[in-house]
Amino acid sequence: MNVRVSYTGGAGFVVNWPALCALERGFYADEGVDVELTPRNQEDQTHGLISGETPIERRGPDEDIVRMEAGAPVRIIAGLARRPPIWLYARKDITSIAELRGKTIAGVSSRYGSTLALRMVLADAGLADGDYEVTPAGGTLRRYSALRAGEAAATLLSPPTSAQARAEGFTLLASLPELYPRFLYSSVQVNTTFGREHRDVVVSVLRADIRAQQWIYDPANKSDAIALLAEADRMTDDDAASCYHEMVEQHQVFCRAGEIGPEFLTDLVSGLSRLGDIGPRLRPADYLDTSFVTEARAQLGIAAPSD
Repeated sequence: MNVRVSYTGGAGFVVNWPALCALERGFYADEGVDVELTPRNQEDQTHGLISGETPIERRGPDEDIVRMEAGAPVRIIAGLARRPPIWLYARKDITSIAELRGKTIAGVSSRYGSTLALRMVLADAGLADGDYEVTPAGGTLRRYSALRAGEAAATLLSPPTSAQARAEGFTLLASLPELYPRFLYSSVQVNTTFGREHRDVVVSVLRADIRAQQWIYDPANKSDAIALLAEADRMTDDDAASCYHEMVEQHQVFCRAGEIGPEFLTDLVSGLSRLGDIGPRLRPADYLDTSFVTEARAQLGIAAPSD
């Protein structure tokens, strides 16, 4: 069966590296699904998931949590990136987060995606919404361009642009993997009607995703994983190798077998709540349906990893 799976466009495949591996190594085909990875912006992803046009989605679940609070037919079903591979960089003349008051900051969107993490960091430093302006600039490459051009005073960057910013002397203001180690950065969401009617398809997609997560962590596959990313995102081998070191070896950003649970949502729900985006009305467990990934792991004979 053909199934459209959306992912956040503009950032390339770095955060969706395992999905790239699953596609190029034939894991989706092995599991009997024809997956069409479809890049979308934040707004289009939301519409596509709720309408069922793109019934499976790969992105940060923060906006989906807000939508679920309002009754949207969506559930989080598997983990992808279990911590945020993003760093807050600023102009070279800025030395503290407090100096961002009144400044323009480049974000992936105005409120959600990695912008939620940005808002949380700024709130922790005493800056409320309204004390700064977030201009939606898109993925990390576009945000870095805005920083370099002086169009933004600061922005969140993921590899390889985070390493480039460090090399070029921009000011590192915050390391989000260290600040929010329990901030679920990316996960799989499903339209619940599609999940109910095509459970076998969803489980097949997750089987391939789990195989890809395990594949990318195997040191024997390091060079092949680096080559896949370099070709897909048109980056140098050195930049792709830097991504692998930061995301796989150093910070172990990706989940190992789609692991997910209420504890993964602690930082997300706390941030959304204190920023006033949700009540919350639901419990963390209510945003989840772990039965899909549990079934996928059982069929693969893989135990749930311990943290």
